[in-house]
Amino acid sequence: MVMDLEDHEAAIEPATTAFQALYRAVLDDVDEVNSGIAWWHGYTDWRRLTLIAEYLLDSTLGVSRSLAEASLCAKLHREQLFADNNWLNARWKALGESSPNPGPSEFIRAAVTRNGHERSRELHVEMTAEHCFYHLAQALDRVAAGVVAVGAIKRISLMTVDWGKLDSPRNATRDNQQSKFLEPVGAPGRDLQDLLMTTAENWSSHGPNDWLPWLIRARNSAAHRPPKLNMSFLLGGKSGSMGMLHPFYRQPGWTDTETLAAGSGGHGPAEIFILKQTPQIVDGLVGSVTGVTASLGEVMLKVWRTRRDDPRLLVQPSEQWPTLLGQPTLDFPGYGPDARVHKNAQVHVSPDSAKRLTASRVMDAARGQWQGDG
Repeated sequence: MVMDLEDHEAAIEPATTAFQALYRAVLDDVDEVNSGIAWWHGYTDWRRLTLIAEYLLDSTLGVSRSLAEASLCAKLHREQLFADNNWLNARWKALGESSPNPGPSEFIRAAVTRNGHERSRELHVEMTAEHCFYHLAQALDRVAAGVVAVGAIKRISLMTVDWGKLDSPRNATRDNQQSKFLEPVGAPGRDLQDLLMTTAENWSSHGPNDWLPWLIRARNSAAHRPPKLNMSFLLGGKSGSMGMLHPFYRQPGWTDTETLAAGSGGHGPAEIFILKQTPQIVDGLVGSVTGVTASLGEVMLKVWRTRRDDPRLLVQPSEQWPTLLGQPTLDFPGYGPDARVHKNAQVHVSPDSAKRLTASRVMDAARGQWQGDG
């Protein structure tokens, strides 16, 4: 079904199209009778193969979901910043009309004196940028899970894989070395794995210098570190002040003290901050991650089809799912009263979900076979 795409959806369409094609190819190969992927039988036990197949399907869908959320956050960031700068210009215009020759300190005072709604909008500007970073890094982590599953990468658990876990096999491919994660050099299956790793290694061609390390550091810093000093700069134009710039740090993983101590080269704020409009940077990162994921999605589909034509090329490693049903059981009751679900309520799922549930043996007498390890 053809749909009109919103701008934020069109921005990521190359990647979502690639991963939708991959999802359909994997789902078409799901075995509703024997579970898992039809041409995986005999690699290891059916339960692990089922879990690996399900995780691969979820990851391919998850890439598109993460990119859509990141692109929407980028759009909201641009809109919220535009609204905030319009409000600022109105405040400053009123200031200029009421005060002769106001100075920078008066403009700044007008910008930071806010009511509750205006404070919320300012917070939304920061939140939307941060959440864009979160979802872009999330997309890459989900791509990494797909690469591990499609490429039959060894000694990596799908439950713990992230983009950084691909470093070792990528390095082995780049240097044409033997690796515990890959097939032996020269083996037919190794060529497929090298193709995946070379495509992942080519991230630098999709954006300016160090764009990916900067994104990962920015995500990690926002998620795990204290907030940095919030510095803003008045923007000037021919017609007067044009809002404020809240720039991103050049080194997001550094503390404030490290940043200021290192910035002693006499080049001013440009040493410490990226003095560009933040919506341009956020949109650019969405475009770069879209480029990487689209390329990988296309290569993953090619590898999948090649493996399907000759299942002997690569064996799906059982260590991709080391422990069956190994997650600890929690007893969290939630908050507030229980919702009143209708006693005759039914659960409706899509045909795709119905196929997956049937193949996973969770809706019939075979459910008991899931208990235990082996």
